Amino acid sequence: RVVNYLMFDEKTIAERPESLLNCDIAYISEGIASTKQVGDLGTRNDVLTISEYAAFLSQGGIIKMFSESNRIRFDVNVNNADNAGIRFSAEFLALANKVISKK
Repeated sequence: RVVNYLMFDEKTIAERPESLLNCDIAYISEGIASTKQVGDLGTRNDVLTISEYAAFLSQGGIIKMFSESNRIRFDVNVNNADNAGIRFSAEFLALANKVISKK
């Protein structure tokens, strides 16, 4: 799929989380039973993982999105991002609802 000149490839990973190895960004739906395994794969393989799943950040995920007062908000786990080799700008982190960091 092409959106604004960018190519997107949709993959279903419920049965094969190792398919994340070829992704740069992965949206993980709440219905995936192996969310912990998916989060772990992301943090070990430079994949930016995003989900709405409540426990996602504690299971290796990097960005958790949610709706609040008719707005899309997000929390960021900087520890998991660091483990994946992903760095965010201070400006991006300032937009986050919550930033989880070991510091």
